[in-house]
Amino acid sequence: MKVFYIFLAWIVCLGSGYSQTRAPEDSLLFLAGTTYTEGGDHAWLHWQAQDTSLLQGRSYAIFRKDGPPSSSNSFSQVAIIQPTTRATFLDARLDELPVQFANKGFVSETIDGLFGDLMPALELSLGSKLSALLQTAAQEPELFNRLYFLSRTEPAIAVAMGTGALVPMPATVSTFEVRTQPDGGNSPGAAFTQVVGRITLDLNNPTPITAPGPPVVIPDDSPKGHLNVSLRWGIPDDLRRESALTYGYGVYRMAKTTAETLGHDVTPPTPAQLQTYLTSRVPRAVQANMLPVLPTQLLSPSEAAMIPLGGRTDPDFVEPYFFLDDNQAQAEDRAPFADGEQFYYFIATLDLLGRPAAISEGTLVTFCHRHPPLPPLDVSVRNQFNYNSTTGTSNTKLVINWSPPASIPAPDHYLVYRWESVGQINSAEAGSTGETAHLISTPIPHLDGVTSYQFIDSGSGSPSLPAQAGVTYWYTVKAVLETSCGELPSGHSAPGWGVLRDREGPVKPGGTVTTSQFCPLIKRVGEVEFITLSESQLELFSGTTQNPRYLIFKVTAIDPEIVALSISLVAVSDGVIIGEQNIGQSKISPGNTSFSSYRRAPWMSSPTTL
Repeated sequence: MKVFYIFLAWIVCLGSGYSQTRAPEDSLLFLAGTTYTEGGDHAWLHWQAQDTSLLQGRSYAIFRKDGPPSSSNSFSQVAIIQPTTRATFLDARLDELPVQFANKGFVSETIDGLFGDLMPALELSLGSKLSALLQTAAQEPELFNRLYFLSRTEPAIAVAMGTGALVPMPATVSTFEVRTQPDGGNSPGAAFTQVVGRITLDLNNPTPITAPGPPVVIPDDSPKGHLNVSLRWGIPDDLRRESALTYGYGVYRMAKTTAETLGHDVTPPTPAQLQTYLTSRVPRAVQANMLPVLPTQLLSPSEAAMIPLGGRTDPDFVEPYFFLDDNQAQAEDRAPFADGEQFYYFIATLDLLGRPAAISEGTLVTFCHRHPPLPPLDVSVRNQFNYNSTTGTSNTKLVINWSPPASIPAPDHYLVYRWESVGQINSAEAGSTGETAHLISTPIPHLDGVTSYQFIDSGSGSPSLPAQAGVTYWYTVKAVLETSCGELPSGHSAPGWGVLRDREGPVKPGGTVTTSQFCPLIKRVGEVEFITLSESQLELFSGTTQNPRYLIFKVTAIDPEIVALSISLVAVSDGVIIGEQNIGQSKISPGNTSFSSYRRAPWMSSPTTL
């Protein structure tokens, strides 16, 4: 690679009205160049403007002389660049370029992808496609800007647009001038007398370009950081001053073992070494970007390295990242990085032809699996009664059951948590309270093929009877994946709840049974009274005889527990039973508590003890 000295010039003679309506910097034309030596020594000249409208519809002439600007050699005209939209002229202009210089097939595909809707047909030649675009761009300045932007990475487009030229360079040191017509226009036959840019190129002593700062990794522990890396880098002051000589940056990665074997963990590769590695397919040494990376901010190396602890997820982090590498994992022919893979990343300043000009120091990057596993399923809680026949003791514990999640890859272990309320779970997930105090298990290994797991809550502080009888406890389970960057837990599972139940009955009762027979006490009320019935009274009794004796009595139940009466009369005289007669039975009810009757007592001819 050969680089150059640069010369800046003001565009003059643009018309009296033109200079009065523009700021001076808007009228500045930048001329930059480099050498290209494949297929012969050439100079690549590319002119740029702050306002791209200055580049439209103008003819340019390129003059060259041997030696530096101070040389007494005379300038001679080597090329005239006239604007054209004719497809045949454009194809002829492109055909003059070396095959290695412009990949016209790739350029054609790029145009189809970016501007296919403006093409009359996709089967056209590259010159015909550019012709259609340039005709439209003459009326649409925004399209011209887009084409000009693309020409910075595709020199063939700059040649077609008339903003760049590849010219022979027969001398080791040559000075080139880009000239326009005095009015800055495109008048046939007018001389090119206005010098708008001058540059000197030296094949043997190129002007060095400064390397950017080393890539800085912006950490991202969220799922967005899954198997990818976000990078940015600083741009030193010297490189900023050389911006006209460069266009963007290249991002390169090299496997850790390869870089350390080649010593590039200490010293970055030279541009020539890097090109050799890429063309000879050194194992796992690749360019990560397809197009030049254009930083969105100009950060110094120290500013680029100022990363908050939380990386991209930190609310205070507002600075950009410049490039994200995921190995283009979404493409059909690409695979994602593997967890734990390590690469050294290098950032190269690219010259005007997209070649690495200066390479930064390397930064080691480790790729991490950031997608957490899914939470476990079907968490449930049950009571388990345990009896020790040896000691005669028993206890009841809560048993937590769950099913493994359908995560790929499968988790490595599980953790069980106990809570006193659902509110505690919500607070822990929101980050307001720590969950470590609620962890009650050591890691429970995941086993392939096992569809159900259980854990007995029997450790220190676990619920027990009788103290926690009837108290509700909530349990959640997390799945944990062990990655190269540490453990990656899932969220909490849906909670399961359990209550310890006292299933042991009371002590068996003791006591005795006493049976008794109720024997009511009969008490005579009043004295036995003997009376003599008259004849009329005697007629009330059948079978009467003269002076018969009858016993008239009335029995009243006083104790409410008496439900029936059975009465017999026994007559005793001088200790000898002289008569006995069964009177009968009568039921007692709340409305009938008395029993009355009479009986003839022939044996009562004289006073008798009843």
